[in-house]
Amino acid sequence: WDERYLSGEYRPRSEASSLIKIAIEETEGNGKRCLEVACGNGRNAVYLAERGYEVDAIDVSTIALSRAKERGENAGVNVNWILADIDEFEFTEEEYDVIVVDFFFCETDMMQTIKKSLKSGGMIIYEHHIRTEDRVDRGPSKDKYRFKSNELLNHFRELTVLYYKEGIRRVDRGSMAVASLVARKTKEESQKYPDEIGGSMSQK
Repeated sequence: WDERYLSGEYRPRSEASSLIKIAIEETEGNGKRCLEVACGNGRNAVYLAERGYEVDAIDVSTIALSRAKERGENAGVNVNWILADIDEFEFTEEEYDVIVVDFFFCETDMMQTIKKSLKSGGMIIYEHHIRTEDRVDRGPSKDKYRFKSNELLNHFRELTVLYYKEGIRRVDRGSMAVASLVARKTKEESQKYPDEIGGSMSQK
């Protein structure tokens, strides 16, 4: 990943995810704990810290974390930047109020670990590329690093799904096929699936 950042092959976005903004727009962090997995240049972690969350942000790239730290300093916020491979990070159960995974492919075992790290009432915000027969310009070249249709949803079926959508998204550098999910960890036994909400969620 360091090589990809240095070569310019990977060009991260600068604005925080609109899905995250909408998911937490009516809440304030007020000291709540948040984890971002594979935080990249820190755009989401810094935004969440600005909203009052106590943020842990993990990434395997020293280059990305260096840029993220600079972003946080410029914004005047404190973020706990963690250099680690997510597969080797020691998660604690029931630790976080919000967990963000923004365009990072997690294997099934990691999905289970992430869910266990959510507090009761905690929220997962997850977006990633999906497989498609349409021509798209962005995302992994290999399908094994993309979710199948509804695969992301199925990983979180035991949570209360607040929002889920799959589709082609037009971006400034082309197009990509994306699944977007917001779900809450509750004690309810039955799951109700929402209609798609908020056209603004379709943009990033």
